[in-house]
Amino acid sequence: IGSPTITGVRNVVPNHSGLTITGPSHRSDTSAASPRLLWTYDGPLFDIDTTLGDVIGIHLRGVQARWVGAANVTNTVNFVRCTGANDLRGMEIRDCDVQMVNTGGASPNSYVYVLPAGLDARGIVIRGNNLQGNAVLDNGVYIEARTRTSAQVPGIWVTENYISGNDVGPTAGLPGGGSGGIAIISPVGETNDGIVISENEIQGFYRYGIHANDCTNLRIVGNRVRVIGGGGITSMPIRVSDGQYIWIEDNFVYNSAGVDIVWGIYADADCSDVTIRGNQVLIPDVGGCVGIYAVQVVQGLLIEGNTVQGDATVANPGTYGIRFSCLGTGATHERPGICKGNTIRTIREVGIYLQSAPATPLNIPGHIIEGNTLENIVENGIRLDADAAAATSTNRRKMT
Repeated sequence: IGSPTITGVRNVVPNHSGLTITGPSHRSDTSAASPRLLWTYDGPLFDIDTTLGDVIGIHLRGVQARWVGAANVTNTVNFVRCTGANDLRGMEIRDCDVQMVNTGGASPNSYVYVLPAGLDARGIVIRGNNLQGNAVLDNGVYIEARTRTSAQVPGIWVTENYISGNDVGPTAGLPGGGSGGIAIISPVGETNDGIVISENEIQGFYRYGIHANDCTNLRIVGNRVRVIGGGGITSMPIRVSDGQYIWIEDNFVYNSAGVDIVWGIYADADCSDVTIRGNQVLIPDVGGCVGIYAVQVVQGLLIEGNTVQGDATVANPGTYGIRFSCLGTGATHERPGICKGNTIRTIREVGIYLQSAPATPLNIPGHIIEGNTLENIVENGIRLDADAAAATSTNRRKMT
């Protein structure tokens, strides 16, 4: 049917259930001439609005779409936007091929933007999509979801997608390729439960690749994440904050610019029961960089079997392989941190750093640092803060 063009209208989906929109099945031709929806106006291509009532069962499959910006575009642009005051349950975005081409400084918000204001949002699947372009994005996929009661599990799956920004970091006050790739955010005082972010390839964003806030039973597994840095902003390829029962496993994260601070895998803000296992992390030799950084973890921290690779060929101090701390006291949080079986190479300052929690003595007894391999650490293989003397250490250190 050629390349249909939609201008000046929106595909609004209010109060509908069981709606399926299916596009062409092939995805091999990514040129502008391929049969795809072309939209040039400000705003979303698919606007799912729950204002008039609940929306249940929306499926977008195999849709091919292309957005071309213009110099006078001032509003945000989305492939799919979901908003409104009522519930959103059961939405699938699968095998879609979306390009956003910025020709004049427009600032699309996200490929997919989900912010329902209702009391219930669950059953969201974003799988197997190709979301790419050189447009300026706030986020690739942004979902802020909630549930009506603690007994309901939202169930959000973001898996097997390719998501890219424009591969340009912010310089000289100009915006870059986007703040982040995938963001799963819980409203204040609420928690998302049952979140899976797996097997995605994310690149071209300058702040973070994956950010999950206040999620319980969260799995971030098998992703390949590249951040680009820029503008002096600390980049975090994978970041989790708050939340409980968190698994970060078998991911590959790296930074391609090598000019800004990078915290490869970062867990902060009172997370608990966190497992960081089997990841590969590459960091540049820039002061303040950390391969794996777990700060203020309440209890139940396991850092095991990871590989952190640095670059100590440049004379910049302050790079760390693994840096962790636990919040609280032994009287209230009794489970110590465990850091074992990791391989850390070519780090300028400290291979493994067990530090005091900010403004709180690290006095939980029995931390374990065991069976790690440290190679080419320029200054300190293992560093313990004065109040971390209860930690045990049986490690192999190689200086080359």
